[in-house]
Amino acid sequence: MTRLTLLLLFFLAATAPTLAQEAFKPSVKVGGSVQVWMRYNQHNPGTLDADGDAVSNGTDISIRRARLTVTAQPSPRSQVYIQVGANNLVTTKKATMPFIHDAWASYELIPAGEGPVSLLMGGGLHFWNGFSRLSSGSYRSSILVDLPDIHLPNISRTDLAGRQMGIFASGTASRLAFRFHLNKPYLYGDSLDITSSSRAQNLQSTHWATGGHVAWEFLDREDQTRCYRTGTYLTPKRILN
Repeated sequence: MTRLTLLLLFFLAATAPTLAQEAFKPSVKVGGSVQVWMRYNQHNPGTLDADGDAVSNGTDISIRRARLTVTAQPSPRSQVYIQVGANNLVTTKKATMPFIHDAWASYELIPAGEGPVSLLMGGGLHFWNGFSRLSSGSYRSSILVDLPDIHLPNISRTDLAGRQMGIFASGTASRLAFRFHLNKPYLYGDSLDITSSSRAQNLQSTHWATGGHVAWEFLDREDQTRCYRTGTYLTPKRILN
């Protein structure tokens, strides 16, 4: 009986890594979303339409956001995320070209859920922003409201729709949740004219931008391996950070 028990324990110990490896399968997920806005407006007296006729009210429709996403997980700790889309598709102009919003890869150095400390690092064109929680807000989970741009004070000036290229880190230490980034801002305005042939390049700024967000999670904990912060949880969850 003792030998049988030892053989069984040896078999379980030998096959445990194999079973764990077989449980994970690399995956690629493709998704998309469209945010449609419709509006009815009661105009001020004296308002004219495009033909010069007086109108008292009007309606319109627009596509606020259209997205196509690809999420790949080649290993249990790594992730690759790409998002392409367009913003503000309206009837007053026809040419609104889609562009790459996100293109980054990350790796969990210390996996979440295995202890009080977790750490994820990555880089690319990303939205892992400070300085507030909604600086990385998710529009798809923000019910009935749009994301306020006050959380992105330099939007479309030194970034690309809130994104910059750089490296980031996110994780937890007990109930302390954090994320930090080191980014290279986009040039603001037109570049200066080259006045000297001895200069190899002409950049307005060579500085890097740093930022981050730290929060103490008093009640339920949020997933720090996700870039986008949830606006409205559709499942019971108590959040007090």
